[in-house]
Amino acid sequence: MLAVAAVVVGWGAPWQVSAPVQEVAPPHLPLEADRATAPPLSAASTVVAAASVAAPPEDSAPMKKSQPPTSSLKKSLRNAGCVAGASLALACASGAQVLPPPDPEDCPQAALTAMEELGIDIGDDRIGTFTGYTGDPRVITVRGGSGSIKLATGGYGEQFPGGTVLSCRITLGERVFGHCNWARTKAGKTWPVCFELHDEDGKLGVVRKDDGNADSARIFNAFDVVPVRRFK
Repeated sequence: MLAVAAVVVGWGAPWQVSAPVQEVAPPHLPLEADRATAPPLSAASTVVAAASVAAPPEDSAPMKKSQPPTSSLKKSLRNAGCVAGASLALACASGAQVLPPPDPEDCPQAALTAMEELGIDIGDDRIGTFTGYTGDPRVITVRGGSGSIKLATGGYGEQFPGGTVLSCRITLGERVFGHCNWARTKAGKTWPVCFELHDEDGKLGVVRKDDGNADSARIFNAFDVVPVRRFK
């Protein structure tokens, strides 16, 4: 009989193991089970708020790119995620149904042009986190559908700074996949973009910390957001 234990991450959030995965509908309400069992100070069970950005892009002049985030910050965030994954491995059931990532699609030319003007180089990743959470990154629960992801470790210059929020379409499968096609700065400036989610291993999608629940996924809330020419 497989024993499933709650594991505490460095920031104190419990992990939960759920049922096998299937295609997901995009409701955006908090998980009742998580709300009932999570400690009062943990926001791990809340659902990521959707950010809908419909404004068209505005012209901008080329700008000086900011320095990328320090490798030590990235390493510390990723190491925490690795520890989380290693600890949970003993509790996860094997044989969860594997669903494919979303279909590949080309990045619209308007987004490619905007990213070029903003000085965003293809493949030049940043660390992203789902919005709605404060403090150190930790394991959280997300659903499929619309999601908002913040650049957490710096941006790409004055016009695309750290804290800019990406509007993404989240898909749950073997991993958590995301296609992000709009960005909104703190000043309210919007841009068409093409970013996708990668894990610390460089592979497409964020590694799940559960056994493949159909309605939600548990992930470590720090991962790579990568500008692309084409969504894989």
